[in-house]
Amino acid sequence: MIKLYRSSAAQAHDLIPLAAKELCGVSDAKVLRTDKGKPYFADLDICFSLSHSGDRAILAVSKKEIGADIQIMRPISSGVARRFFTENEQAYIAAACSEEEKLRRFYEVWTKKEAYGKALGGGLSDSLKCDVTKLDFYTECDGEYMISVYEK
Repeated sequence: MIKLYRSSAAQAHDLIPLAAKELCGVSDAKVLRTDKGKPYFADLDICFSLSHSGDRAILAVSKKEIGADIQIMRPISSGVARRFFTENEQAYIAAACSEEEKLRRFYEVWTKKEAYGKALGGGLSDSLKCDVTKLDFYTECDGEYMISVYEK
């Protein structure tokens, strides 16, 4: 079960208590952080991941460990994919039929890497070597923003 909350980036941190109240009936849930900085509820049986980019934010909530990322899609250098993505991921991007589709695929891979790293608890550095084309994610794109969510 994945529940996705959305807001403006300015109201991003309001999503955490909203989810705790809506899903668990708790209005004062305590949030702690792991030694690597991943936030979690101290006494609730749900996990969450918060992300914001541009003027939007998302909070993904699940009973399982979860990671979420949102990115505004802006033009990027082609060298970024060569530097940070696996050969499979680079081939997936290169197979796109248009520059617009290449950009969408780039951000799909990037947000998947971010979401996977957040679910593991270590961030992007832990997920760069992983080929995210071989894992299952929830993704959505509205033409301006890309969202990916990974649930362990």
